[in-house]
Amino acid sequence: MLGVEPQLSFPLPSMLTTGPVVDDIEPPPLRANPTIAQIRQHSDKRAKKQLINLKRDFGNLKMKEAEIVKQYVDMIMVVVNSIRLLKDQFGDSRVVEKVITTLLKRYK
Repeated sequence: MLGVEPQLSFPLPSMLTTGPVVDDIEPPPLRANPTIAQIRQHSDKRAKKQLINLKRDFGNLKMKEAEIVKQYVDMIMVVVNSIRLLKDQFGDSRVVEKVITTLLKRYK
């Protein structure tokens, strides 16, 4: 009897073959999950710290002597785009002000 598998047959209950059950009853809401809340709180704290560090980096950016304007502006935009990814309102006027004040100091 090698190679011959026994065939099993089970009758399906009648309730499975009738179709979907439609109820107007709303399921109870899910309970608050403290683990998810802790994860969100941790990620919010981490994002705030990262935002503070990026703003500090933006304020400390200085143009180096051997650096051309394009390289300096690209470096500023990397920091600004990282700040904007963290959903912070960082206006273009601040970026322009940073570039102009830095360039004025260098090219006086």
